[in-house]
Amino acid sequence: MAGGILSILIFLSFFTILQVVVQIIRQQKHLEDETLRKIVDTTIKDEDNYDAAIAHLGICEKCQKRLEEISLE
Repeated sequence: MAGGILSILIFLSFFTILQVVVQIIRQQKHLEDETLRKIVDTTIKDEDNYDAAIAHLGICEKCQKRLEEISLE
């Protein structure tokens, strides 16, 4: 019985965390083309929020696609 309750609590916790992550991702703005060009040209600097840009690229398919398009220009 305790194992079933624990499983339900784990599932509900996971589901809640997943909802929060999805909301955070939806609220993030897409990277500007200028930032994506700096990544392609390897001229992006720390003040350009390199770490944040790379983290965003790790989760945003739209920015990944745009980065690929820019790299082919």
